[in-house]
Amino acid sequence: MILKKLKKFLDTQGRKKRKRAERRDASDFLPSNATDLGLVAKILVANFEGLDGITASRAVAAAFAEESEVMASPLNYALKQPTKTSSVDRTNLQTEMTQRVLDEQKGALLVWGEMQDMGTAMTIRFSLPRGSDEKARYFSNEEPLEIPYPIPGQLRAVIISAALSILATSYKGPRKKIAMSLRSHLARMKNLLEQLPEDLSINQNVSILNHFGNAAVASWSLGNKKDLILSETAFDKALAFINKKTRPLLWGRVRNSQASLLEKKGRKTRDSDSLKQAVILYQEVGGVLGRKVRPQEWGLAWARSALVLYRLSSMELEFRELHLKASAEAFDCAIAVFDRDLYPAYWAELMNQYGIVLMALGEHVVGSAMLEKSVKCFREVLKIRTRSAVPLLWAETANNLGAAGFALYKRVSDIRLLKEASLCFEGAVDVFYRTQGYERRVSVISKNLDRVRTLLAQTRELKRSDV
Repeated sequence: MILKKLKKFLDTQGRKKRKRAERRDASDFLPSNATDLGLVAKILVANFEGLDGITASRAVAAAFAEESEVMASPLNYALKQPTKTSSVDRTNLQTEMTQRVLDEQKGALLVWGEMQDMGTAMTIRFSLPRGSDEKARYFSNEEPLEIPYPIPGQLRAVIISAALSILATSYKGPRKKIAMSLRSHLARMKNLLEQLPEDLSINQNVSILNHFGNAAVASWSLGNKKDLILSETAFDKALAFINKKTRPLLWGRVRNSQASLLEKKGRKTRDSDSLKQAVILYQEVGGVLGRKVRPQEWGLAWARSALVLYRLSSMELEFRELHLKASAEAFDCAIAVFDRDLYPAYWAELMNQYGIVLMALGEHVVGSAMLEKSVKCFREVLKIRTRSAVPLLWAETANNLGAAGFALYKRVSDIRLLKEASLCFEGAVDVFYRTQGYERRVSVISKNLDRVRTLLAQTRELKRSDV
């Protein structure tokens, strides 16, 4: 009996493996020592736009074939970078384009880009699938990797580490081996801090070092403590190549990376000084770019500083009100340059974060004005974030509206706020319950919903007794 069950189990597993193999495209670059393809991250590699783009894309895919943690799947078409003046406009169009590909192909990462200078250089872009942390992309420091072509041997590790550093912090599957492989590649790349390949452009030198630094930050955040020094060194060396007056955007990219490192360091170690330094750097970037010259980039710099100030408010309780007010003012600056009609997604995320800060501030000060403003913010955001279009973002904002309305009810005793909070919490629980990874949030919101329902029941009981 036991042998029959074992044979049946092995036959079932064999059929599953054969079906997985049949589903794979014959052109997939498989990891050289892959054992279970269900446990590796699928990296989509599109053809690069321009001269020798197909050959270049195959070279990139082949580099990933040496990694046991990923499977490179070449696409037989190229993706074209949107041509828009504003980086925010480009990002919006770029996201729509890449998400379609990632959704269709079910990839964990999309690698694409274009050839430059008659096929002697390439710009490599990395795009993630839409996920639970979708809102994070509005304030991310994503940048393309710029390298020469043909790809020098020592720079192959830069491409791999750039991809692995993204997967190590975003991939929904097993990430431990990805993190270990990232650490190994960073160790091999240390010599780049001493000597970069000859004849590189300023943009290429800066891009390589900035990606090195960001990969080291990812490795450090996963527990490799020594990589913190590597990241700091890489960013310092990158800045040494740049004159911020003549190349403000390039300088801003690296400065944002430094600020992001300080922000992560402050959050991980609960070091308020690191967070304060991050605020200074983000606002310095805004000052250099200028509101009139680069309004959206200026606004994002202020938004990033606002988020850090909000984090500071929960760490330095004696200065909580001061930090919250500074955060609200920074969000005011950011929102002013993002037109609701032109940039609805960015505007909605900024307003959502602004509402959170106002809610915290409203609970800290006397009166109801701040809480009323917070409730209004969330209601306006829900006009942009509909449940059918962006259910997770809708649920997040609905939960925020429920919390703000509940807090305001305690001040003004308006039963309509309780009813609205109940509906918001119910909807948020329903959406999050259907999504994997939100069990803890469902538990918290459910408790708040129970409290609201209890108050509603008590209010009805009081009305009956009055009658």
